[in-house]
Amino acid sequence: MHKRCRLSVSLAAMAFAASAAAAADLGGSEAPFDWSGAYIGIVGGGSLLASSGSGGSFFDINDPPSANAVWNETYKSASDWAPTLGGQMGYNWQNDGNLVFGLVGDLSWTGNSESDGTLFFGGYSFHREDEMDMFGTLRGKMGHASGNTLFSASAGLALGHFDTKHQTVVCCPTLYEANFDGWAAGLVLGAGIDHAVGENMIIRARAKSS
Repeated sequence: MHKRCRLSVSLAAMAFAASAAAAADLGGSEAPFDWSGAYIGIVGGGSLLASSGSGGSFFDINDPPSANAVWNETYKSASDWAPTLGGQMGYNWQNDGNLVFGLVGDLSWTGNSESDGTLFFGGYSFHREDEMDMFGTLRGKMGHASGNTLFSASAGLALGHFDTKHQTVVCCPTLYEANFDGWAAGLVLGAGIDHAVGENMIIRARAKSS
């Protein structure tokens, strides 16, 4: 039996970042906020871990109903929400107009965990457990600045650390399993709004999916 676990992470985060970009006072009036410079910050929010199995059945022909029932249980999709907390760092470049380009990386800790199983099901048993304890992204971004507010979109690489166990025992005993413990890579897309509330403080609302 072959199994595949698929990650889907959605992060809605409020980030408080100390930014090197600062507004200057020119001639007694406040200049437009300059988004250029390096920044670091704290990110927090929530993550959604979604997993599903795929593959063939236990036997080529004449699958007993109880085996199919167990297979259907291990095959179904499952998901779990968990809070996240981490950090980020990045750099922005703003041209002479309103376009802003940047690179940003982040790493967050989470506690996503979903499990299901039964000890006995018509002569068969199954156990599935999916966990994610850490994930991060490295993204390029492009945005449009409107005064102290920046609207941006981003895309790049996503990494997640997973521990998955998908196991089915067929009588006498035969064990079918697909386990994974380690890092897995994927792609990430994001969109967000940054707002500067002072020379060195930015509030960020961002959603990401991978």
